[in-house]
Amino acid sequence: MESFPLPQTKIKMPINQFHNSQKNILYSPEHKITFISNPKVACSTIKNSMLGGFDGNVHSEAEKRFGLPPNLDHDFFCITRNPFSRALSCFKNKIGPNKEINPSAVWHPFCKRFGFEKDKQPTFCDFLRALLNDPNPETMDMHYRCQHFNLHHSDITPRYTARIEHFNDLAHYLRSHNIWIKEKNAHKTGALISYINDINKQEEKLIRRFYMQDFIIYGYDEKLKTKKYPEPLFQEQKVSLRYRESFSNLNKIN
Repeated sequence: MESFPLPQTKIKMPINQFHNSQKNILYSPEHKITFISNPKVACSTIKNSMLGGFDGNVHSEAEKRFGLPPNLDHDFFCITRNPFSRALSCFKNKIGPNKEINPSAVWHPFCKRFGFEKDKQPTFCDFLRALLNDPNPETMDMHYRCQHFNLHHSDITPRYTARIEHFNDLAHYLRSHNIWIKEKNAHKTGALISYINDINKQEEKLIRRFYMQDFIIYGYDEKLKTKKYPEPLFQEQKVSLRYRESFSNLNKIN
């Protein structure tokens, strides 16, 4: 089994800071696979499937059962989504009063950060303009943050990049690792299908501006009306030195 080669230099970034930024990197000891979770991109269903089905909160349970990878001798995988449909899904599901059972999870912190009133519903354009005017997009909540930040693009090239729009291919890939799809989605918004008709031209421009790097990095067409989506991608897996250092040290602590 491949171990992490560590240099003799000290780690510059504090361990706890790495830990907080890497909580969505989930290694399953049972299946010998690491899932890089991407909110609003089937993450509940994939976690539930990796857990073998769970009646409670799959996110909390996944944090208990899964941790950072102990080595690199297995597949890392992630899932991407068309930025248009993902932005709309997040807005419909999270942005506004009375949408969350626990509004202190996403909605209230959003209001505090961007200056919105907790009891008033912003428009989709208001939401998108707020994202564009924020100087620190990398620190945003993961539900509306750009996917390339969520997926640690600068530090991890996973073995398999799935596309939610080609879900059958993802299911086939997971079956090869003895993981069977067990759907878990109590917050369906229909945005995966309806976004082309639900997003107007002004909203289209704002989404394109804010999520431009996601369009480029993950190969999605920047035109709203396009119905062709990038194919799943197998590639040579790579993990940066600083992430390998972090994984190794956190596993020693845990």
